[in-house]
Amino acid sequence: MRIGLIAMRGVRVVDPELQRLGMTLPGFVERGKAVASLPSLGLLTLAGMTPRHHEVRYLEVDELDAVGDWPAFDLVAISTFTARAFDAYRVAERYRAAGTKVVIGGLHATAMPAEAAAHADAVVIGEGEAC
Repeated sequence: MRIGLIAMRGVRVVDPELQRLGMTLPGFVERGKAVASLPSLGLLTLAGMTPRHHEVRYLEVDELDAVGDWPAFDLVAISTFTARAFDAYRVAERYRAAGTKVVIGGLHATAMPAEAAAHADAVVIGEGEAC
């Protein structure tokens, strides 16, 4: 089985309405960039726990349009923060349209499992490493 582990990278904190009002988030963007540059340890742990007879590929996605050709998988697991949830849903919908089973987890899916379930075949709530 070909398994894709997709981490949504980057931070999306720009709100045009808040900017129009002159509100900024001092220091938050810089901290967010540092956090977003870290790999998804949850997904990498799952990769290490996956039986060796499966083909596992870890992808970090920042800009969706920069990916080009998305690799083909039999199963995709997507982990995301709330700031990237809508991008994660776009990735999930792209894979589901191709017939790939999709699992979504991460902080946003744990906080909003019903929302995430509308875009995936399964949702992991809490720590997926324990599953």
